[in-house]
Amino acid sequence: MSLNSRSLAFLRVIKEGYWIGPAPFGYKRIFEFTPREIQRGKGRNPIVVNEREALLIKEVFELYATGNYTAISLGEYIHQKHGQIWGKARVLEIIANKFYAGFMCWNGEWYPHNYPTLISEELFYKVQKIRDTKKSFSKSASTISPDKKRKRYDNTPIPNYKLKRLMDGLWLTTYPRGYKVIKNPQPNRFHSRGEVYVYERDSTIVKDIMTSYATGNYSVLSLSKYISSKYTDIKMSTHNVHTILTNKFYIGIMEYKGKEFPHVYPTFISKDLFDRVQFVLANNTKHSRAEYQPPDKQQITLTEQEQTIYDCLSVPLDIEDLSLQSNIAPSELKIMLSGMIDRNILKINEYKEYVRSEHGQR
Repeated sequence: MSLNSRSLAFLRVIKEGYWIGPAPFGYKRIFEFTPREIQRGKGRNPIVVNEREALLIKEVFELYATGNYTAISLGEYIHQKHGQIWGKARVLEIIANKFYAGFMCWNGEWYPHNYPTLISEELFYKVQKIRDTKKSFSKSASTISPDKKRKRYDNTPIPNYKLKRLMDGLWLTTYPRGYKVIKNPQPNRFHSRGEVYVYERDSTIVKDIMTSYATGNYSVLSLSKYISSKYTDIKMSTHNVHTILTNKFYIGIMEYKGKEFPHVYPTFISKDLFDRVQFVLANNTKHSRAEYQPPDKQQITLTEQEQTIYDCLSVPLDIEDLSLQSNIAPSELKIMLSGMIDRNILKINEYKEYVRSEHGQR
């Protein structure tokens, strides 16, 4: 790139080691000559160190070089200790300025200057290395997929005070659509924030969404349009509909950080309806439809021992008689009965009958 006479004059001055612009933060210019006197070669206005600002510059570089500060936290530190308001951009501008290590930048090129330095080149390059590491980390963090971010969030431990509330069956944040709270006039962290009840109008909308989607005749988009047209005073987006369809809170389960906790609030959606909705979400697409089968109608494969137990269920037996008839030890039988409950072969009430019979309670 060709330079005009003015630019060539500036470049000549820069190469001689003199800065032609305002003095950077940490320095000050002493005006001893007028522009005319400078032009006639009588001298140049020197740049000297501003002692107060220079100490701050050194502190910024030394603290950032430890790796314990980000540009934001360092700006907060400067504000608290020195009363100066420095944002992230201000900190990054300071630590990227090589003037403090003895070099001036002009037209993208660096030239050594004749002024006192505030930091060593070694410290400057150490800071640049740490800055580049933090920049690459923040860039890679911004490209993490939502699923990985969610997984990282789910893996963080739940604080004890929140875990205690969840274990007591109490929710932590805003209740889902369909619920409302009669606020406690004197809420505190150890007591309930108010009485939670099912709000009739919103619960009707939630039921309508669940039952309509369970038919398999709607997509999430068409269902959101249908609900918005039916209830004209609300606007139901696809995100709102999908959140309702997948929320286990309506069947008595709170989900927090990937973990499930039963809650103490009233429910208004049946487990069977919720399972139907999840089946449609997982299997029904634009080009395919799958027919939902309730758990008791799904084909179940039994082992030989489970088949023997199942054949004996038609006659009321205590656990000893069942053990003799099936030729299975009582301890092993209990394990098998528990597994049959999990697979919906045996009802929980039937298992309780065997346990009561064993202890002679009936």
